[in-house]
Amino acid sequence: ILVEQVLESEPEVFLYLPASGELLKHLSLWNDNEGLFGMDFSLSQISNIFNNPFQYVRMSDRKLGDINYFVIDVYKNGDNLNNSLPIMTHQIRQDGMFITRTNFYNQKGKVYKQLSMHDLNKNSADKLNAAMYYMMDRNKLHSTLIKVNKRVVSNSIVSNEVFTTNWMLENKPPLDLNPTEEEQLESELIDASINVFDESIVIRGYR
Repeated sequence: ILVEQVLESEPEVFLYLPASGELLKHLSLWNDNEGLFGMDFSLSQISNIFNNPFQYVRMSDRKLGDINYFVIDVYKNGDNLNNSLPIMTHQIRQDGMFITRTNFYNQKGKVYKQLSMHDLNKNSADKLNAAMYYMMDRNKLHSTLIKVNKRVVSNSIVSNEVFTTNWMLENKPPLDLNPTEEEQLESELIDASINVFDESIVIRGYR
């Protein structure tokens, strides 16, 4: 994943997938209405590699069966917590610090999407992973199920060259700018950071 940010503007995000050819795909990071490849998930909803601009408030803990959970309400950064509604709520397992459910709220405070994690197991680092992701979109009356069959080290299916700055910059989609704007953009580019998944998830029907 290539993330570029110009001054205080919203980051531009480009994603590389082996099955999509050698051109990075431009994605909207925060637009939850824009599903990733036709799914009900947006990139920010299924990835934790971005520093999301949110405020977090711990609510009363919850116990389901024998498992204790933290409950965290999430607000937009800068919102007044006294007169604002949360935009989502995380349910986090206390024994593994893993988010198992997230409710997403509309502007009226009603749940419009629910993300849940299933088939939890521990990886080699003794951290919890989910083998199944389920997203329900109540507005569209549509759902998406991602089933993880196995995880493979990314350089076994993607060459090391793909993870270099030069390759990413050369293969990202061209910007629709005239030469003057493009030169100005290059001069104002103050942060170009690369976040790389150290594991690539192979799932049935998608890669």
